[in-house]
Amino acid sequence: MCNNFKQYLRSYGLNVTVPRLKVFRFLEINDLTTVSAVINHLSGQADRASIYRTISHFRKLGIIHDVVAGGKRMIELTDRFSSHHHHLSCLKCGRSEVVADHKLETDLERISEKKGFRAVSHQIEISGICASCQDD
Repeated sequence: MCNNFKQYLRSYGLNVTVPRLKVFRFLEINDLTTVSAVINHLSGQADRASIYRTISHFRKLGIIHDVVAGGKRMIELTDRFSSHHHHLSCLKCGRSEVVADHKLETDLERISEKKGFRAVSHQIEISGICASCQDD
């Protein structure tokens, strides 16, 4: 996926810099995260301003998008750089879990077509209490 990312940056006339690579690699491993988590993780490896600039560029280029999960604004790679999925978010501990379900995608396509609607994108987040927090 990293080669695809590098080619994508170059197609926009942008250099593949160390901060851009580090942010991208962190986002590859951490599906849904906050900007502050990226900054904390890369502390000492890239300066704060470079990380903020990188995240801003990534948003504008469609490399990342914002997601509200568990009531918090978070970021993740777009479908161009990650497989399409949704989230289950715990309102108590804040943990999010990825949901990739082919049947759900098929059902959403069927519903859209039935209504004569051509869907371009969608996001689904299910908020609730995870199994661990239910035991508390």
